[in-house]
Amino acid sequence: MESFSTSNLLGEGGFGPVQKVFIDGKLKPGLKAQPVAVKLMNLEGTLGHREWLTEVIFLGQLKHPHLVKLIGYCCEDEHRLLVYKIHGARKLGESTL
Repeated sequence: MESFSTSNLLGEGGFGPVQKVFIDGKLKPGLKAQPVAVKLMNLEGTLGHREWLTEVIFLGQLKHPHLVKLIGYCCEDEHRLLVYKIHGARKLGESTL
């Protein structure tokens, strides 16, 4: 997986920055190599762990053409990440993160 950098910044939301990252096929069995959007939770932001967990639970179950698919997450120590599928030709802003 690539490192996070400002050159890959897609935007900023209530949780913190959203970065575009390319993951290789070795990260998780069955997951193909692809670009993904990664939300990095800002610990000093307005939204906390409870809201982050709610997003993991609900978006992990929901399927809708206007919602991007949550394909993974990380909850280790103080790190909180949400990993979303990036839709092909559509702009990221046309879907809800």
